[in-house]
This record gives sequence, structure tokens and C-alpha cells, in this order.
Amino acid sequence: MSDQQEILELLNQYIRAIHTQAPEDFLPIWADSCTPCLISIGKRFDGLESIYQDFCLGSIREKYSSIELVAESTTVQFVSADTAILVFRYHTNCTLRSDSSYYSIAGIETQVYLRTQNGWRLAHVQYGKDNG
Repeated sequence: MSDQQEILELLNQYIRAIHTQAPEDFLPIWADSCTPCLISIGKRFDGLESIYQDFCLGSIREKYSSIELVAESTTVQFVSADTAILVFRYHTNCTLRSDSSYYSIAGIETQVYLRTQNGWRLAHVQYGKDNG
């Protein structure tokens, strides 16, 4: 499997993890050689514990009874032999936990991947909403 294919497979696992919020889907994709960071529309989560507990379980699971993340127009750019940037447009199909109504957001996401002893792993995520 090429480096690009491995990174795209990790993106698919990230998408699956956002849907399931299961630790076995979410935790293995992150780099342990650094302190990972996730920035979500103005909120910053530092470290895997915060990303999983506060973002994945706290923000996503508390707000949505289901969420599907859809990635579009994905590009991978290698900035060195051990660092890659993945950028994609996204939208979500969600069911709000509060009243079971449909909800969606759309925007652009950037992910930074590092080559580790265990292969490519996610080190940084930042996404924002479209204003239109």
C-alpha cells in the first residue's frame, strides 16, 4: 500500500470513528509521538484524552444521536518524507439528540499526518464551517 493510500485509509477510519465514537475506532489513528491537537470551529482540544473525551464524546455524542461525516474533494500533499497534509471539503448528516431533527454542517477540514513507527498517524485536525 502506498503512503497516500495508507493516509486515505486513515481518513476512512476517522470518518468511521466520528460515526461510532468507539474508542477502538478513534484512538488507534492518532500519533503517540506528539501531543495531537484538534481545532473545531473556534474550540481547541489538546492531547488525545481531550480530543476523545471532550470533542468526540462531549461535543459530538452529547449533541447528535447519529452523525455521518462525508469527505469530498480530498487531496494529500507530502511536505516531507514523514509529514503529509490532507485537505477536504466535508458535510455532515446528523440527527439532533434534543428533538431528533435533521441537522447538517459543511466546510473544509485540514488534517496533518506524521509517519511513526506504527505507520502514518493523525497529529492535527482543524475544521471550519462554510458561512453560506
